[in-house]
Amino acid sequence: MESLESAAAITPPDPCRTPPRSTSTALTTPERQKKLSHLLGQYLDLSNASTKPWMSSMQTALDTSVEGELRIQELKNFCTHVHWTRMLNLLRTHRASLPSTLTCAVFDLTRHPPAIRPLKQFTTLLKILDAATPKLADQPPSQCLKRLLEYAFETQQPQDEMLASTTASSFSATRFHGPCLSLLNVFLQAHNPLFPTQPSLDVDEPHRATAEIDSTNDSERIYYAKVLPVLQSSGFGKSRLCVELSTIHPGMLVSVRNSMPADAVSFPPRDAHVCDYFDSSQTILTKQSSNKAHLHVLAWIALYCDTIAHYLSLLKKASNCFDDKYGCKSSNHQTCWNTVIFYLATAIHSSPSSSFVPLSHFGPSEPLCPRSKHTLEHLVLSPPTRSMPEFEKVFDVDNPIVNITAARRHAPDMPTIHFRSEMLKHISNHAQDYYDCIIKQHDALLSSPDCVITAVHTFLRPSVLALESLSPKKVRPTFPFLAFDECGSIAMLLPIIRRLWFRACPASTWILLIDTNSDLAPLSSKSAREASRRMEDGGTYQLCESFSAMPIDVNLTDHDRSNIANLATCDSSSLTLCQLNLLLPKLGRPLWNDVLYHSQGYLRPLNIITKLVSPAGWGWPHLTSVSGSPLDENNQNSLALASQRIRIQLPANSGLETFHNFVQEQISQHLRYIGYISSTSEFMVTSTPSEPPLSVAAAWQFRSGTLTPHLKWGMVIQSLVAARAPLGLDVGAQGEQGIMLLCTMAADMVARSMYQGLLNRSMTPATIPKDIHEAIVAPITVAKWIETLIGSTYIEVPWPPPSSRYADATLGQPDASFLGIVEFWLWVEHAWINFKHIVKLEKQVSQVKEINPLLLPELWLRHAAAQGPSAQPGWDLLIPIYHTPETNKPPIGEDRFDSEKLSYIAIQVKNSINVPKGTKQEPVGPRLAALSLPRQCVELFIDLRSPHQHDGHRYSQRRFTLQEQLAGDECYALGSGNLEGVVCWWKGSRPGVGLPARWCPVRRLASGGGLPG
Repeated sequence: MESLESAAAITPPDPCRTPPRSTSTALTTPERQKKLSHLLGQYLDLSNASTKPWMSSMQTALDTSVEGELRIQELKNFCTHVHWTRMLNLLRTHRASLPSTLTCAVFDLTRHPPAIRPLKQFTTLLKILDAATPKLADQPPSQCLKRLLEYAFETQQPQDEMLASTTASSFSATRFHGPCLSLLNVFLQAHNPLFPTQPSLDVDEPHRATAEIDSTNDSERIYYAKVLPVLQSSGFGKSRLCVELSTIHPGMLVSVRNSMPADAVSFPPRDAHVCDYFDSSQTILTKQSSNKAHLHVLAWIALYCDTIAHYLSLLKKASNCFDDKYGCKSSNHQTCWNTVIFYLATAIHSSPSSSFVPLSHFGPSEPLCPRSKHTLEHLVLSPPTRSMPEFEKVFDVDNPIVNITAARRHAPDMPTIHFRSEMLKHISNHAQDYYDCIIKQHDALLSSPDCVITAVHTFLRPSVLALESLSPKKVRPTFPFLAFDECGSIAMLLPIIRRLWFRACPASTWILLIDTNSDLAPLSSKSAREASRRMEDGGTYQLCESFSAMPIDVNLTDHDRSNIANLATCDSSSLTLCQLNLLLPKLGRPLWNDVLYHSQGYLRPLNIITKLVSPAGWGWPHLTSVSGSPLDENNQNSLALASQRIRIQLPANSGLETFHNFVQEQISQHLRYIGYISSTSEFMVTSTPSEPPLSVAAAWQFRSGTLTPHLKWGMVIQSLVAARAPLGLDVGAQGEQGIMLLCTMAADMVARSMYQGLLNRSMTPATIPKDIHEAIVAPITVAKWIETLIGSTYIEVPWPPPSSRYADATLGQPDASFLGIVEFWLWVEHAWINFKHIVKLEKQVSQVKEINPLLLPELWLRHAAAQGPSAQPGWDLLIPIYHTPETNKPPIGEDRFDSEKLSYIAIQVKNSINVPKGTKQEPVGPRLAALSLPRQCVELFIDLRSPHQHDGHRYSQRRFTLQEQLAGDECYALGSGNLEGVVCWWKGSRPGVGLPARWCPVRRLASGGGLPG
């Protein structure tokens, strides 16, 4: 039965995940308004000798018959009076009990304690007050005072304060260039046919929808409701995606985030009217009854659908495109409909009346109708001229007939000041009255199992059908939507929303749930699925799969991509080494391109790190040991930092609660990427894609501060040990993950020694990012890195062994001597590496064919090293090298990037008792493309089980002879072989042969001695 099903679905959110609300949030909107009236009443007593002249100043300022200069002076007197200051301080003290709209309008909640916002200019404020309807001069003093408080203060933060914040950021000011909007649109098109469109009053009768799954298999699919979780970790533009979605489908984004001071800086801001309404819904759910809570939520969704239908209908009619006699041809109706939808999105989000986001954020994805464009543009983009009148009830609880469209007469006009906010206020206020009418009519049925079902069919479904009926006949499917941003704040209501939408059976309207918490939005956890019997494994219905396909690098323009593609060609590359690093903010998730995280391309690592660690001010603790629990705060943070440097691979599903809690925390608080979340099990795929700004900032965190890198990495190792068994971490069967950790740690130790002074300066928030840029991007010399990693003691051995068929030719060469070691060290002192993280390649790199010429340039651009996929022949790790023989300065200046100066360090790791001889003799590094000059490379062959070499690492060199170059691949394989305990080095002798002309030291380490340090 519905009532039993509803009651079972009430699962309070985990307090460890959702910050607990204060008890004041349980107050209903009328109670908050009553509290406000009581506080303001203390300053409205006209019998008080000091209050009367103060209120007289307000009345004079609002009187439009008075001369303008006098009005402005009286308004200034009123807003600078001691009573004004005392009243604001009183309101600040009681802000938790006041309407959220008022507290957000008057106080800057990002400050601690909350600060009073700056006043608008008095001339501007007076124009706004004059536009109010009804005229404020005709209203009682209490109403005038409330309206004055609502409009008196600036709502935008000054730019310098925005930059000083380290908690969140605003939308980027430019358009995204990625395919995310298209992917979401395709997702809706593919999934929409899978859901029922005809309602049934039978609770136990499943609704089946037939869809063509593929060309060879038609099968019945059973789904629950058109409620789509849009899930991804923070900063991928989920909120912005839904704003952009409104340009192709009618709908809007509503923010229901918690009203916490740290959250208030984030964009989009909290929609206070909506949050207050749903706070009341949650209070009804916990203190009254489940059925009443269903009806309360139902009322708001019904008013939303009717209001969107109202504005869509107005624009459709104003376009004159769909008139049977004078309209456009039916063949053009798709373009006409696109135009109507686009200008609805513009009115809600980017019109001068709303100013929610700049118009530059998005544009029409398809051509607009030239006939209606001018008309709708004038209607939507005209300056605001009206103010919203006081709320007036339109629903009579004593009237047995309730027509929801009656609220349209009181909907704000598009040129209304704060149109978007006023529209949501209109929906919430009238929804409360609509709910009262529903309760009155269903009073006898409130305890009935059919109460909610009947109410949906009577009060919700008609509004949904009215919205969907506006779509013209000969156009592509239109998907109206409602998007709840940060829906974790209304976690208790999500089962109700799904259930109501299931009963409404919309043909094409979707509800989108946006969040980072995989427990809340998709209800993927076992306890949440079992909260409703229809969501159990093997139950009647299946939840909609979540959408998480949020691409990276979407801030790169077409021009940027063209420049990157030309990096492999010396003649075409136009970027300097400095310009390469200034592209970093455009890589990874869209968040890093916000001005909060960089200054003209120069990264702000301190701000970036606050998004990765939790809480934002976390620092490395001075500990000799760490907790044995993976859920410990220090373990969570250290593993989050390490996962941006080395690959920490988690299984898809361990079946353990500890695993699920750890992964959820990494997603919601530590930016781990969601690849896939199953709606029927706990199967979850997560990863850490290449995000250079984040990895560079994580490297800075390891290298700066009082603790040394090796102490921080020691803590990471302890955390990995603590988490390995409970989480099923993959640490590499051959020990390659351990070697990658050591390579990264060695790079951090070298960078700290080279840039210590700048790193110390970078810890100060006020430091100019450009001044510390060198320490942030921090290239280091190969010489210092190799010495830190494996030491500097070598024993030269001949190469190849005497048994080789090329032995005579090779041993006779003059550079097969001690001079080779000296020459090698001279070279590596001018060779630089810059890797900060390790990326795993999707496809194997052939050892026979030449590598993609763009591979090394892109790795250098991304400050990355490459890990080969499973069964990659030869190397396990490939690190790009940039050689600067003409200077000792790091390659980050104004010199043009030259791909001819790129080579690599190739590392192969073996952890077997007996390494096959064939494996030892195979090449380690890949083949470079045809070269115009000899290219020097470095190869390290590390055998973790080889005997300990007390006298040093084995080293050798050889030069390709002309005979060997002409021999091609066969000679290449022989020349790359490795002997037990032998390290090899060779270099090309002739340019332009199309073979891997390279000068390549190959180092092999014995496990007995281990790595130095």
